[in-house]
Parts: sequence; structure tokens; C-alpha cells
Amino acid sequence: QGLVVVTAPLDLYAHLVGNFAKGRHEASHAPQLRDFSAVASRFRLAPEPVARHLERHGLARAARYSLTIAHGAEDAFAGEVLRHLRPDRVGELSAAAARGLTERWGGAARLSLIAPHLVNRTLPRGAASCAMHVALGLRSRLARRWG
Repeated sequence: QGLVVVTAPLDLYAHLVGNFAKGRHEASHAPQLRDFSAVASRFRLAPEPVARHLERHGLARAARYSLTIAHGAEDAFAGEVLRHLRPDRVGELSAAAARGLTERWGGAARLSLIAPHLVNRTLPRGAASCAMHVALGLRSRLARRWG
């Protein structure tokens, strides 16, 4: 007998937020943007519990990145979630910087690689995460070079 595991709707929405930010997606990624409103609608989510869930799991800054783009693509629910997030001026600025990078250079550009680190739970965590990402990349490159 098989076991079916169904993701809790709040976790699914949080997963979409995190993946959108981590993937450095932009406004041109319509399929990913549609997923936000589809999940919210399908599970009849309310914005305030979604905002609290994102904050509780360290995704408020990622939400400021992801949901600002979704809201700009006419997702009213995303705008409501943003409105219910607790104030975080540093988070707003770092999310705006991350969006600026991906909008200007594209999500695939090397410079955009720092965008997800800018929306980490805190800037020190983001800096540590970025440093680890760079170190692993260098190690991988050196391993390939030196076999």
C-alpha cells in the first residue's frame, strides 16, 4: 500500500516564494508567477496567515522579492500578503537590490548570483551563505582543473 504525502498549503506557498527567489526569477517567468495565485486560490489562503508563516520560516525577505514581482504581474493576493508582513526596512531595501540585479542583468547573469543571498533571513546569514557559495564554486573549479 502506497503512502501519499500532501504538502500543507502554507508550506506549498512558502516553497514557491523560496524557489522563486532562489531561482532568481524575474517578471518574465509567467508560469512561476501564476503558481502563486493558483495555490492561493485553490486552497483559499488568507494573506495574514501566509505572511505570518513566511516570517516564522525566515522567508519574509524572499517574499518581498518574489511577491513584489507577482503583485506587479497583477496578483492581488501577493500584494495583500506583502501588506501583512511586519515592517522590515532592511528587508525592503535588500529585496529591492536583489530585484534590481535580476531586472537589470537577468537572473542567469553571474552578478545576479548574489540576489538570493540578499534576501536571506538576515544580512549576516546572507553574507555567510554567499561566501560559502563562492567557496564551493571555487573548490569545484579547482577540482576540475587539477583533476
